[in-house]
Amino acid sequence: MVTRNGMLSPLKIVYIYQSIATNFAEPSAVQLHIYHQIHGFQQAGHQVNLLSLQGRQVLFTSSLNVFQNDMQSDTNLGKLGWSGTKLFKVIESAVRRIQKKFGFPYLAIFDSYRIYDACRVNLKNHDVIHERYNLFAFGGAWASRKLGIPYILEVNADLLEERQAQGNGERGLRKLFAEWTTQYCFNRAHRI
Repeated sequence: MVTRNGMLSPLKIVYIYQSIATNFAEPSAVQLHIYHQIHGFQQAGHQVNLLSLQGRQVLFTSSLNVFQNDMQSDTNLGKLGWSGTKLFKVIESAVRRIQKKFGFPYLAIFDSYRIYDACRVNLKNHDVIHERYNLFAFGGAWASRKLGIPYILEVNADLLEERQAQGNGERGLRKLFAEWTTQYCFNRAHRI
């Protein structure tokens, strides 16, 4: 948004990373990249919240302290709607048990729903959803569509190609679903 004097007005941004139980205090490439993205936005005057999965809960915080120590405590957890209920968790557990027993592929559908649900509950007056692309992650794109918030998709690699090059490429239903979620997110994005 541009003010009358041509300056950018501060935005309220949510940075989404859909990956289970990421320890942001662990100094890996992904965590460092996310830290510097958020820090850069904040230095430019924007308000940024980090939203990420923590098991069956979500981390939702504007504090960069989660990158210095493992303070992913209850004070940094976001609210959930239906995905935080006991009934949802019972259904999720049953489906995951069946999935494991019969060898059905993991597609992160419950995780994407949890991200969508957290966005629906926590993103009051946010201007932008900024999501780091990850295979099977479509919760941010879905939330953008439902909430009418512009969606920026950050893509750092072709993850299907990367996995193929590493010798663990996706096959079958997982490959089809990864292609679908990638296409869905790319089509939904206002900017990539």
